[in-house]
Amino acid sequence: MNKVNYQKILDGIISNLQKTNTVPTLLLHVCCAPCSSYCLEYLSQYFKITVFFYNPNISERAEYQHRLNEEKRFISEMNFKYPVNIIEGEYSPLEYFSAVKGLENEPEGGERCKKCFELRLEKTARIAREMNFDYFTTTLTISPLKNAPLLNQIGERFEYAEQPSPDGLAQAFIIGADFIGDDSVAMVLGDNIFAGHGLKKRLEAAVHKAENGKGATVFGYYVDDPERFGIVEFDKNGKAVSIEEKPELP
Repeated sequence: MNKVNYQKILDGIISNLQKTNTVPTLLLHVCCAPCSSYCLEYLSQYFKITVFFYNPNISERAEYQHRLNEEKRFISEMNFKYPVNIIEGEYSPLEYFSAVKGLENEPEGGERCKKCFELRLEKTARIAREMNFDYFTTTLTISPLKNAPLLNQIGERFEYAEQPSPDGLAQAFIIGADFIGDDSVAMVLGDNIFAGHGLKKRLEAAVHKAENGKGATVFGYYVDDPERFGIVEFDKNGKAVSIEEKPELP
């Protein structure tokens, strides 16, 4: 398998930007001022950069604050072609401890580091999406102590498609149809909590059914105001035949 030359890809992007006289926005995750120095000096010639300082893996508050202050000082003292802003991520060591639970004895560079990379890059990708940045990246790849190929692999994993209007779960599957392909898929709703007696067994049965080619499972619940929800119609054998999103006359 050929290695990807990310510097060559960046050179191509910069060349196109110069040809079109375009200056896109970039969200740059940073871990400390030393690692960000060259990245900012180089990339700020071609991008409008916002630094994202998010590092819940730093367990000591004093060390975290020291790194953040030095990053701010560095940005304030540098003379960039385009202004560089900074966003302070939430300082939440408990979030990190939860992500790496059970991996405390892993060696440096092992599975614990992978979880830490995923945590920070996922947050960066989410902020980039919410704030409509054109690109996002991290200074972690420039460190000789970090696994740059793994970081690039994680960064490439984050893909999304926009749902233009709140037209229900069925539409979400339609939008993601090409990405899903022939794979098994589960939809997780960010604003719902599922609970109930026997739920785990029901979920396991649904997974077993899907993996054995016996179709999908629709989980439904009786409500008093069906016009606020997606309504599923079943035939006499319990097979779903239609789904209607928020019907005016259920």
